[in-house]
Amino acid sequence: MPTETTSAREATAYCDRITHRQGERVELRASGEGPADLDVVRLHRPPDDPSWSMPCFSPVDAITAQRIRLEPHETHAGSYLTVDGLPVGPTTPVSGSAYVLPTLLASGHVQGVFALSGTGAGVAVVLDPDGGLSLSWDEAELASPVRLVEGRWHVVSWSVDPASGEFSLAHRPVRPAPHGIGRWAGSARAAGTPATGSTRLLVGAARVAAAPDASTLPGTPGRRTSFNGKIDAPVLVAAALPPGELEAATPERLRGRGPVLGAWDFSREQSSDRAVDTGPHGRHGLLVNGPARAMTGVHWKADEQNWTHATEQYSAVHFHDDDLDDARWPVAATVDLPEDLPTGIYAIRLRPSGDDDRQELVTIVVAPRGRPGPEVRTLVVLPTYTYMAYANNLGNGEKLDYAQAGLAEGEVEPHAGQQRLFAFPEIGGSVYDVHSDGSGRCYSSPRRPILNLKPDWKSGRRDAYRHLAADLYIPTWLESLGIPYDVTTDHVVNADGAAALEGYSVVLTGTHPEYISRPIIAALHAHLDTGGCLLYLGGNGFYWVTSESAEVPELVEVRRGFQGTRTWTGAAGESHHSQTGELGGLWRLRGLPPNDIVGVGFAAQGADGGAAGYRRADGALSQDAAFLFDGVESEVFGTTGYDMGGAAGDEVDRYSVPHGSAPWATVAASSLPLSKFYKLTIEDIQMSRENNGGDHMPEVRADLVVTDHAAGGFVFATGSISWVQSMAVGEFDNDVARITGNALRTALARTEK
Repeated sequence: MPTETTSAREATAYCDRITHRQGERVELRASGEGPADLDVVRLHRPPDDPSWSMPCFSPVDAITAQRIRLEPHETHAGSYLTVDGLPVGPTTPVSGSAYVLPTLLASGHVQGVFALSGTGAGVAVVLDPDGGLSLSWDEAELASPVRLVEGRWHVVSWSVDPASGEFSLAHRPVRPAPHGIGRWAGSARAAGTPATGSTRLLVGAARVAAAPDASTLPGTPGRRTSFNGKIDAPVLVAAALPPGELEAATPERLRGRGPVLGAWDFSREQSSDRAVDTGPHGRHGLLVNGPARAMTGVHWKADEQNWTHATEQYSAVHFHDDDLDDARWPVAATVDLPEDLPTGIYAIRLRPSGDDDRQELVTIVVAPRGRPGPEVRTLVVLPTYTYMAYANNLGNGEKLDYAQAGLAEGEVEPHAGQQRLFAFPEIGGSVYDVHSDGSGRCYSSPRRPILNLKPDWKSGRRDAYRHLAADLYIPTWLESLGIPYDVTTDHVVNADGAAALEGYSVVLTGTHPEYISRPIIAALHAHLDTGGCLLYLGGNGFYWVTSESAEVPELVEVRRGFQGTRTWTGAAGESHHSQTGELGGLWRLRGLPPNDIVGVGFAAQGADGGAAGYRRADGALSQDAAFLFDGVESEVFGTTGYDMGGAAGDEVDRYSVPHGSAPWATVAASSLPLSKFYKLTIEDIQMSRENNGGDHMPEVRADLVVTDHAAGGFVFATGSISWVQSMAVGEFDNDVARITGNALRTALARTEK
């Protein structure tokens, strides 16, 4: 995939973070051509219904508009290790070795394993586009006629000797293979004696776009030389091994053959982007673009699944030619947020000068700087972990046809936003996607344009708004009720813990808080244990274990493991997070099910274009949840909505005591029967069976649940992603909005101090 610039595209931009606090400076990084007008707008709703009295967004007059000039910038995908300052002179002999496990031999482009560059002749060990290994030194080349074996560990060793002009290459499988498979050694002599003079080492790439400086780092040119696979224990020594000894030159043996220039141990500092040099010079390297860490290495014995218990067995880095943790565009403009700017969901708007019909909206969330004032008792926690998990979702991890599999009635037509993402693949990839070698993506970073973090983004599978676009209705609904509120994000709650929720009586979730960390769970429990209330306004919430990077702000990590509704399955031994060391996968399998927090847990999902309403439970008007139905006359409600036409749809949750729901909770309503396209969640199916859809399984449903807590508060759970978009119909003039309003007003009354 070639490197592309945005010169032929619409203006594109991003900020380093989604979340900013009041009074902070926002840095906008943009690519395009020509002058552009910049201002800040407050987002109110997605552009779903032109009859709304409220606009989709409104300018923020407190922030001065600017005119800036855009320039095109490249985006360099592909991860690698870079080390600078190596003491290699023009006559220094050099030998190198590493354990190498290729995962995509026929990548269609050159893949760098080792590369040395500097003032003299360059040295590179690469896989050619068809997967053959070769060593080049200046203009001389030595190519192996034997291919490496995909998915197997090899020892790859090489040497160059400026004194004699001799250079050698060898590779062999770590576990011997029959008939010489994967094994070869050879040497040649260069014409003349090329000087080395190499001061920079690359591992996992053969060249980079530019030398690093104080403000930027290099990137590989658009997958052109990036490696796909694992590399373990790269070593360089200032000696040229004789050709006969090279084949046995493992990294451990090579260290004893001459002065060590560098020996990098990837098992150390796993949560960082630093590669520790255990050699005498301490020339630590930088891992660029976020390759996967905490990966099983060549010495993994399959007797330990947690890398923190046997770090020496987790000594590999998995490089990919489509890794990207930072687009590294320069700052195009800065915006200073006023100290008194109301918290909420905003966007930096870019418009080509003189063309008001084209605009780019870069979403940011402004969170409170300190504790709330006495009049603000309601807090909306936007599920920014979920936004990051889905960021630039290409959909390449789903290896099935939804219609053919009985999960949807018709084919999916990508909408305009999705087509734009397909045309900009170098920024793509969510934790739902797989890399080009088929391995799962476990990191997602905000330091790139995120094209589906827009107020008009729709799910093509349902032709309905999702995530941020759907969550816009929640603050707008609060304003319609005249209830003061603040807005914050998962990232703030993860960082500040329970302190982020202190001073608020009621916490509201977004429509799809699927991804959550242990600190956020602890903060919510602390809120409930001190008398607070929680309104869970979504579905499929608190499902996946999620952690956040200490190195790249707001970068999230997800390891899928082997259970749950997922688009890829983790490799053996690689289910623990590199950021925290904790076991990934489902919180339910960690003993912290969503039912324990909100009273319901994931039950089913569907994408057939039809959602359902709810029916009030028998006796609900005489139970503890009767307050929900004040002013609601009909037993059936929620039969309209912007998301597939009903309040119960997309992904739905049910009440289940065996899965952690409180026995004393009240099920106030349940969804009307869902269709055959809604399938029971995988973790609830212990044996293969037919007819596990909503037309046969009573467990396939959404439940409306109220759970009282001993400290005086309660949790109100809607159990459906579609709920909020049903609330929004008629500008919140419907029974679903009344029920939610009753829950909020009751929560505020019970917690009034």
